[in-house]
Amino acid sequence: MERCSGFRSVRRCAPPVTIRRHTALMVWMAISATVRWSGSPAWAQAPHHTIRDEPTCAECVFRRVRLATLTDSGFAGGAMAMAAVPHVMSNGTYFVSAGAGFMDELYLADRTGRITRRVGRKGEGPGEYEQPWLVAEAPGVYVVFDFALRRTTHLSKESLTVAATWLLPARPATSPAPFADGRYVLNGVLQGSGRQDRPVHIVAPDGRVLRSIGTRETGDRIQRLVAIGGDSTVWVARLDEYRIERWDTGGTLAAVYERRTSWFPAPGAERRSANVTSDGRPHLLHLYEDSIGRLWVLSGVAKRRPQDQGSIGPFWDKSESRLIVEVIDTRAHRLLWSETVPGYYGVPAAGGFFEFSPRLSANNGVLLDIWAYELHERQPHEHPPSRRSR
Repeated sequence: MERCSGFRSVRRCAPPVTIRRHTALMVWMAISATVRWSGSPAWAQAPHHTIRDEPTCAECVFRRVRLATLTDSGFAGGAMAMAAVPHVMSNGTYFVSAGAGFMDELYLADRTGRITRRVGRKGEGPGEYEQPWLVAEAPGVYVVFDFALRRTTHLSKESLTVAATWLLPARPATSPAPFADGRYVLNGVLQGSGRQDRPVHIVAPDGRVLRSIGTRETGDRIQRLVAIGGDSTVWVARLDEYRIERWDTGGTLAAVYERRTSWFPAPGAERRSANVTSDGRPHLLHLYEDSIGRLWVLSGVAKRRPQDQGSIGPFWDKSESRLIVEVIDTRAHRLLWSETVPGYYGVPAAGGFFEFSPRLSANNGVLLDIWAYELHERQPHEHPPSRRSR
């Protein structure tokens, strides 16, 4: 028996087996497209929120506040390399990764930016470093993430002596994000674990992988930005898509926030190269959730390849790039503020989102200004704070 459709004068008939094959083919194509786009069935089940293009906080005031200025004084050889990166601690002091090599030395600076001592030395032994990329805080210790040696060194907060050294379970693809209790979130490929396709890992202080999360990926698509959210959640985002996922530590995707804007490629857009930072396309650089639950997003458009040979920084020439800071209210699902900033590079750290801007001194030395970003949501009865920076 045939099943037909159409007007009586033009009848379209097909055997049932053809209809079934066609239906099965359409279902398979729909499922395949969904899996390719989302990477996981859980992705489609999580709440999706679209963040529109125009900022909605008319009463907000954005400020850049200079915190300190690092000078050449105190560095080995009497000079600070342009590739120096400060790490802001909760007590107002700074660790500084610098050196004639690519960030191969570590220093400590006071609240004014004056270098007070060198921490450890170059090498591979205990208390030695090859590339101290990030310094974070954990209970009673500072944690130095050395990307070249692929390990963490725990330093006593009182004496800066080595308390412990642990291997990283994977080579970091982006900067790790530390929890307050000493655990941290790491983006990278686990070798020989059966979890190579999960891009993000929650790691114990001793380097044990507690859980792997994130949508399944392979190859160059494994790279993710990570940040710590409220209620022990984790923010995860690809560099080349303005689509940010919120995961809980149990491995459940809690929400997806997708930013719709004219200057950033839509999710799924074709890429010209595997390294999104080398082809001049807009891309995400860092994420940070502040103490009142606002999500800060730093993105950039590079007009040429970054000065270093890595994939994400540490510096962008401000004459050759445009950096954009945006603040998202994730509870109301709206964009609060969007600001183009003049500095070189910004990273999240204890208590805020910071920018580091190198410049030359009068005697051709290198100065490094450290700026904090603030977004003040003024109430109707308040007078706006001054826009001038200290």
